[in-house]
Amino acid sequence: EVLKWKDSYLSPKSFVLVLGESYTGPVTVNLAHIPHILLGGSTGSGKSVFLSSVISGIIFRYQPKDVRLVLIDFKRVEMNVYNGLPFVVGGRAIDDFDETQEMFVKLTDEMERRYTLLSESRTRNFKEYNDKASEKDKLPAIIIIIDEYADMVSNKGYKELAANIQRIAQKARAAGMYMFIATQRPSAKVIDGVIKANLPSRIAFSVASHIDSMNILDASGAEDLIGAGDMLFEQGGYIRRLQSPYISTEEIGRVADSILGK
Repeated sequence: EVLKWKDSYLSPKSFVLVLGESYTGPVTVNLAHIPHILLGGSTGSGKSVFLSSVISGIIFRYQPKDVRLVLIDFKRVEMNVYNGLPFVVGGRAIDDFDETQEMFVKLTDEMERRYTLLSESRTRNFKEYNDKASEKDKLPAIIIIIDEYADMVSNKGYKELAANIQRIAQKARAAGMYMFIATQRPSAKVIDGVIKANLPSRIAFSVASHIDSMNILDASGAEDLIGAGDMLFEQGGYIRRLQSPYISTEEIGRVADSILGK
């Protein structure tokens, strides 16, 4: 068998993602500890491939009952390979602003519903609730991945959407909801202070100037990266240089076909 899914529900203790490799070896993170990540990088820097490696790692390791994916891809080319998978909310990647706005209203409502469940069950977070709940009442983690955030900013309905994104970024961690926001235009207009304040973990791929690097990391250096997945990961004021994983479209297709039983 290509896939050997686990029988148990996802646990934050085991929900580890491989970010890349440094000179000391692989570097992993636990999404329960860094729930939301901001990514920036110019075209061809490896940003979309990195997101694909994250998605593929999740669907390879977990079952749909463990984790659901909300994929937003206004470019309409990067995430369509995941369409039809049982992990994907709605069955496909969202490529329309109005649909995105509706989805974030639903996600905000779901977050509030989960907080009500936590209160009623006298638990503090997603893991404690799942440990206590019966099999049929367990909650899946929800991972939201936005591949081009800049395309939202210019839309006239952005303010309302930004408010819901901010609410999720501020509160959703305990509810088991995590978010990746990526952009290839890391300007101050796109990555404003509110977004940066609520996404404390940052990844910068190769960018055109030190200004772009400052907008992502609050530090220069990303302008000197060589591209093709060369990246800087910043968490808690500490920056590490990593090489992100590479996964080809063919490999992604093989994983997706295995899940679909093709």
